[in-house]
Amino acid sequence: MKPSSTHLFKNLVSKIHPQVLLSPKESKQFLNALTTSFRHHLDVEHPHEHVSTAPSKTSSPLTLTEKHVASVLTNPLFAHTGPQSTGSSAARHPIEILEASVANGSASLTTVMQCLAAFRSLLHRSSPPGRRKAIEQYKPGTKALQWLWANDLAQSKIFDFDPRLYQSVVGFLLREGRADAVQKWIEAASVDPTLDSERHSPRSMLLSYYVAHEIQRFRKSLEPALTAFMRYVRPDETHRVVYANSAGSQLIDALIVQDGATEADRQAILKFLDSFPRWQESDLDPQTVKISRLKLRYAPFVSIDSALNLAQNLELPQDKAAETHYGEGVVEFLVSLSDTIQKIGSQAQAKAFVSVLRIAETQNDTSDDSLLSRNAQGIVALLLQEFDRLDFSPRQLSVPT
Repeated sequence: MKPSSTHLFKNLVSKIHPQVLLSPKESKQFLNALTTSFRHHLDVEHPHEHVSTAPSKTSSPLTLTEKHVASVLTNPLFAHTGPQSTGSSAARHPIEILEASVANGSASLTTVMQCLAAFRSLLHRSSPPGRRKAIEQYKPGTKALQWLWANDLAQSKIFDFDPRLYQSVVGFLLREGRADAVQKWIEAASVDPTLDSERHSPRSMLLSYYVAHEIQRFRKSLEPALTAFMRYVRPDETHRVVYANSAGSQLIDALIVQDGATEADRQAILKFLDSFPRWQESDLDPQTVKISRLKLRYAPFVSIDSALNLAQNLELPQDKAAETHYGEGVVEFLVSLSDTIQKIGSQAQAKAFVSVLRIAETQNDTSDDSLLSRNAQGIVALLLQEFDRLDFSPRQLSVPT
């Protein structure tokens, strides 16, 4: 007998969407769940006349629909996990998921951060050539930054979010060879005009991480990091750029521990050291003694007098610098100054240094502490003994030009 069209249709539907085999008990639970969910949805959309009309918080139809779908999908009967289809989001690349989220308008700062973190995890499991190829192919930093600009989040709002997000975007951009995008981002980022908060502005945070990343990328030479910094502290400008203090401090610490320097490094270092007055916080900035140490290292002939002036300024009463913490920096500064004077200093400079040490020694024996005496306890006497053994006869030094 020729099968009827109804029978054929049922067979076709069965092949496309096989029926889930349910026990009578499961069928009843499933029916009750659907009935309850649909009744709730109808009550919300079409309330009965006896329902109170008092104002209440209502949701949009889209939200109600999402809640309805969620209530069905989270039912225990649907908790069985079957084989994943090849087109599921779990099998898709993190950057493809990001692109889809951007395209359908559902992307958020959290989405972007999660996708970039997942992509980074994939890179960790790849070989170096595979990492370079993946970054070149997907361009995660570029795509993330484009979305930030398009949604007016790049200048300030992203910096109120998890700092790992902007740091991740900067890191990927630099690995993509997009330093220009990072530089333009820094220039456009917000900067608070008040001195106290300028160091913690979005521009300050971006520049600081940019410089830190360059220090790590080029460990054998600090010239790239110095060049990146000096882009925002140009020698031909005179205005204050306190937002650069954090980035500058990182460079100072890196230079202090650096062993040797190329001629290119040396020229960049001298420009950097000369720029310090424009981004230092105050005359009592703790980085001041480190800057002086670096000048004694890279330009000793012309830096002894300024270092002596700094040592004299450190004889300020301790209470005037109560909030400033120099730590061992003062001791290291005095040792550097002592070594430089002994090598190339004049008799007058040696006498001036001894005079500073004598004052600090006297203050150590009284309650009239100074910043110098408080932070240089123990080293003053040793340096004085060392200078007492030296014969500083008048000498004429040839100062290089």
